[in-house]
Amino acid sequence: MARKPTPNKRTPVREQTILLAIEWGATWKAAAGLAGVTPRTLDQWRQADPDFDQAVKRAKERLHAKQRKALGE
Repeated sequence: MARKPTPNKRTPVREQTILLAIEWGATWKAAAGLAGVTPRTLDQWRQADPDFDQAVKRAKERLHAKQRKALGE
């Protein structure tokens, strides 16, 4: 018997949840959990979509900027 395809969980709301979670310091695993997906799924999305990968990198940069500001750097 053939397996039914898994519905695509990737939505703009999930992506935004992930990006905001990362920007505010969530781990990769926690960000995935908040979005209702696995960390492996997030890795696959990044590999498949350069725009999403860049958005993740920008979220991390915003986190680091907040951290530097908080430390007075």
